[in-house]
Amino acid sequence: LLRSRVIPGYDNRNGGSLRSNTLFNITPALYGKLFLDGYTEQGFAAGSELEYQPSSESRGALYGYHVGEDQTGRDRWTVLGSQYQAFGSSYAFQGRLQAQSDPDVNNNYVRSNAFRVTPELVNSAAVVRRTVLTTTRISYARSDTGVTGGLFARAKESSPRVDWQTSPLALPKVPALFTLTAFADNSYDRARGFQQHS
Repeated sequence: LLRSRVIPGYDNRNGGSLRSNTLFNITPALYGKLFLDGYTEQGFAAGSELEYQPSSESRGALYGYHVGEDQTGRDRWTVLGSQYQAFGSSYAFQGRLQAQSDPDVNNNYVRSNAFRVTPELVNSAAVVRRTVLTTTRISYARSDTGVTGGLFARAKESSPRVDWQTSPLALPKVPALFTLTAFADNSYDRARGFQQHS
């Protein structure tokens, strides 16, 4: 049920450390890791990673880590998530979650997060409908970039965007295929400074 290991370590920023990895299985499709860490300079930290994959049509992951630093008095954290879910042959949902307190938190507390220094955050969600002739996608997307002071601020956002596309269409006696595409977007760009409909 539980497989644990403890890793001692030392670095100049956090001092001595004892970090633990505990692997666990809740069901054959739901499993994860638990992180319990202690740092002599920063105090106690905790986190977890969950993965869910009951089938090829459904899968997701969630990762989170938090430390209240004794040395600086700051709460530092990171949350990452992704999800894909198909509903029959016609509909699918996909999403991505990325949030954290500052660009350097993952670099200072390296766990299983692949993004060490994060200059931007990308969050998105979409519902897709496919038929024999068309594909329709309704989506939300936001990008935040690092700004002065170690914070993030919104750079671009589409809320929402609709994309529509046909399958390749053949016209009688014409030796070419044609595709029709269309979109509608309600977007913000920091350089532009206002919401734009297109």
